[in-house]
Amino acid sequence: MLYGDDPKALEMDFRGFVELDVAVNTRKETAAIKWLFRILDLRDDGFLDRDEIRMMTESMVANLAKLEGWSNFNPDDIADEVIDMINPKDPNKITVDEVIASRMADTAIGILIDYYAFLKYENREEESAS
Repeated sequence: MLYGDDPKALEMDFRGFVELDVAVNTRKETAAIKWLFRILDLRDDGFLDRDEIRMMTESMVANLAKLEGWSNFNPDDIADEVIDMINPKDPNKITVDEVIASRMADTAIGILIDYYAFLKYENREEESAS
């Protein structure tokens, strides 16, 4: 999917790393959204289903617990929030076109892949109160 000789290799080459970095840091752009969506589409079936989204939110919650020493977040609730943000036709799967049309790609993808974006989203009410 990225680059290299062995598609089953569990590592990425430098070009893949640079593309990932650019996509993560420009995830409001259509090209970045499409690139990241391909990475997030774990089953390579053209959409993100609830299970794929939940796997990512479980991972984020586990990392939060490990790095911060606590986590009171429910992965199912976070997955539901991401799906609600995108507002897909079918609530059990999201297409890349729906992500783009939602205008919430930056936030939704950030929740799934970016620790700091996740924390910023989860603490948004506290930040707006201050």
